[in-house]
Amino acid sequence: MNEPVIIDGDRLEAVETEWTDLWSDTLQRSPLLAWDHIKLWYSCFASPSEVRVYRVAVDDELLGFLPLVLRDRVLSSLSNDHCMYSEPLVVPGKESEFQRQVISVLSDDCSSWDMLNYRFSYSFSICTGLADDQTLSSASLRFTRETQPTYTIALDGPVEDYFDSLGKNARKTIRGARNRVKKAGAHSYLTYLGREAAEQWHRFTEVEGSGWKGREGTSIELESEAYQRYYDGLVRLLAEKDDLRLYFLELEGETIAGGFGFVSGDNYQFAKSGYLEKHRDLSPSVLLLLHMYADIQENLPEVRRLHFFPWSYGYKDRYCSNADTCIDTTIYSPTARGAIRAGLSQARNFAKRVPGLKAMAELLRRGRGGD
Repeated sequence: MNEPVIIDGDRLEAVETEWTDLWSDTLQRSPLLAWDHIKLWYSCFASPSEVRVYRVAVDDELLGFLPLVLRDRVLSSLSNDHCMYSEPLVVPGKESEFQRQVISVLSDDCSSWDMLNYRFSYSFSICTGLADDQTLSSASLRFTRETQPTYTIALDGPVEDYFDSLGKNARKTIRGARNRVKKAGAHSYLTYLGREAAEQWHRFTEVEGSGWKGREGTSIELESEAYQRYYDGLVRLLAEKDDLRLYFLELEGETIAGGFGFVSGDNYQFAKSGYLEKHRDLSPSVLLLLHMYADIQENLPEVRRLHFFPWSYGYKDRYCSNADTCIDTTIYSPTARGAIRAGLSQARNFAKRVPGLKAMAELLRRGRGGD
């Protein structure tokens, strides 16, 4: 299969064998880059006509694939608020060459798109921001970056060392929570892996939706049908590869906290958590975090970091490092339409910074189709 761009979801099967062989050769073997997950994401969040898969090669030597989606002449990574992860599939050792060539392939296809939104790339990704500044500038492409902290914990020692590394107030909170949960009654920590974890999925979604997420309609149980299908498929795929892990804290036989995550190469992606608000004073999510750290440190020596994703929500910065970053990159096509998009974006961002111009910023946003 030598087409540089797959422009129809019905033709995805043409690259399945090549994609799967490459994925098997990668060191990370990220479950989110596995062929079945790519198909799952497209089936839940894109129509066949919106599929764009760029095959990157030099002289018939495959370098990798970049899966995207195209809507209203805007290319986007396969990401959303429940899939905060963007990464191409790249031949090991060819990352730098891939970055140069993927920009060339995208530029060759510039007549079909005006703007590329590449969200949720991380400082520890194999192709951070898709391509570096020099590569984009050399291709004469306009681009912008937005950088924010993403929260991680390095697994570089036993849980006691992690505890000692925390700030005074965080250590005080943990000591108090440990004392209170002991006084509250018999409690235990439970860990489920793979298919056993999949069987406990309903238990996690119940506790995840029991508090503010349920009240605000943002819990997994209350998401749209597309997200329900996505989570059903994701849990099944992660369980089949033994990458799925669920953690629970029980008090007197009642589940008071839960955590959902999965292994992706040398990262443990901590995707979701929840707790019963009537036990908020026990800080159950923090106690569960310590259990999770100890479990992964002992049983998954290949994992180097716990990743909690961006946005602190008032607690991540207390227990995690913010040294790593999340990078959102916007690239504009080298066309007149791309130049117009770039100009509108610049004007909108300026208007947002100037008091009294918010209405203008909203008009500019609508003029760009909400991008």
